Amino acid sequence: ASIIHQKFPQVLYEGKITLFKSYIPEIPNGEQKRDFIYIKDVLKVVKFFITSPNLTGIFNVGTGIAHSFNELARAMFNALKRPSKIEYIPMPEQIRDKYQYFTQADITKLRSVGFSEECTPIDDAVRDYIHNYLIPKTYL
Repeated sequence: ASIIHQKFPQVLYEGKITLFKSYIPEIPNGEQKRDFIYIKDVLKVVKFFITSPNLTGIFNVGTGIAHSFNELARAMFNALKRPSKIEYIPMPEQIRDKYQYFTQADITKLRSVGFSEECTPIDDAVRDYIHNYLIPKTYL
């Protein structure tokens, strides 16, 4: 499940979110970064390939922009019009040495074959997901 889906009840009911502490001194807590992509944007890529049957190969799919977990958390609070409250918790020992602090898709190849659609900005994607999929289902 997405981090938004996992953390949404915490934000909604406790008014806070917990994120892992950083164990690399030059990376502040919560500034670990991922290339978060909204499923609706993934579907745009799938549609592109379905309508371009002559294209073959392996392609990275992402936004091409890494965002921090802090940014994602703030987007969740903003979507709910609540003040941000982020607490940092110890990272489990078993993943500490393997944890990736930065991931970002290189979408150069995808762009080179003609995919030109822009991805939904993170704040808009989080707001849409929360208001159209999480709130109406089971949380309110």
